[in-house]
Amino acid sequence: MTYEQEYLTDLLRASLVASEPSEAFGEKIDWDKFIKLSWAHKLVSYVYDTIVKVPGIPDNVSKFFTQKTVTMVKQNFRLLFWAKKILDSLEEVGVDAVLLKGATAAVYYPNMLYRKSGDIDILIFDEGKIADVHRQMESLNYKKNETQSALHHVVFSNDEGIEVEIHTMLAEPFDNMKVNDKLDGLKNGIRESIVRKDIMGIEIPVLREDYQAFELLLHMLQHYLRSGFGIRLLCDWVVFWNSDISEKFADGYGSLCDEFGVRQFSDMITRICIAKLGLDKDKAERIISTGLKDSLTDEDIDKFWDEFWTAEEFGKSSANRMVNLQGSKKSAYIKEFHHQMHLNFPKAGKCPLLWPVLWVITLVRFLINNRRIRKVSLRDVLKSAGDRGRLNEKLHIFEDIS
Repeated sequence: MTYEQEYLTDLLRASLVASEPSEAFGEKIDWDKFIKLSWAHKLVSYVYDTIVKVPGIPDNVSKFFTQKTVTMVKQNFRLLFWAKKILDSLEEVGVDAVLLKGATAAVYYPNMLYRKSGDIDILIFDEGKIADVHRQMESLNYKKNETQSALHHVVFSNDEGIEVEIHTMLAEPFDNMKVNDKLDGLKNGIRESIVRKDIMGIEIPVLREDYQAFELLLHMLQHYLRSGFGIRLLCDWVVFWNSDISEKFADGYGSLCDEFGVRQFSDMITRICIAKLGLDKDKAERIISTGLKDSLTDEDIDKFWDEFWTAEEFGKSSANRMVNLQGSKKSAYIKEFHHQMHLNFPKAGKCPLLWPVLWVITLVRFLINNRRIRKVSLRDVLKSAGDRGRLNEKLHIFEDIS
């Protein structure tokens, strides 16, 4: 790790647990690199309270962190206002819905207004009422975006530039039909477990804590299996499990991990957060499994930690970070390519007779986009995917689904 990465980690750890930073890297830091690193990972507001207290911090650094944090605070107020307004509007027409991430994750932070939120995510449970959702969104002056890139959520925007994602599933489809079917079946249990939480004096419908933890994990996994994600999503994990989550909900979360075959991924995330970001080991041990095959070593944990630094926010660090494989064999490449075909052609992909044609179209589109838009070679994309695929073999994702 660079000095800048070590220093940002130390400041972040102190900020997440409301303590003093332990290291004195100030004199070794290239502040221009530090600003660039903090901004790339969207962690500026997260460490604001800590970094402005650093003795001798350059004025330009203090000014940058202050300005960006003030902007984030204003944005979070706007998003909370609109989230409440939209949820109330949906409730008026009988649409059961909950707020995902955003303010529901921010409440666990020492200062919830410092958590970055870029949009509003809302989960509805009845796809048959999507027309009611459209009407209510239009009544609030939100328009459906012309381009929609997902299968199970619709994006709306207003004139203020605020985006709202209306989800009909807890996560977008994975390349495992059994997992997707289980996610669909999970909605009834979630719907019966909606709780209302006071967030800054506003009552918001949210997921119960076992389901909330599972949604946070699925969100990380979804990004991880595509282009990857950076350090920021780990912060939600630290503050969530450092809070007073009951034994009952911790056990419920563990059962969901076992049912969906993601326990090893959960363990990796949790162990990194303990080692690097201040997650309380005693509280976290409740969700760490024992006796799993090919247990992760400390060296493995460091490799995954480096992967998160390399990815930056949502894998935006380079154009070749497009997909992530669940192995390094040829079958892993074929499986991911087939999954991409289904994502590109969700309706036509249901007909096996059309698969050969859809495969060709998917490949041609992929090659053209690489050359014209991403400016990256197929070789670089495959090498990046293969390198990460070898690391992923340690996680046994979706294996041994109960």
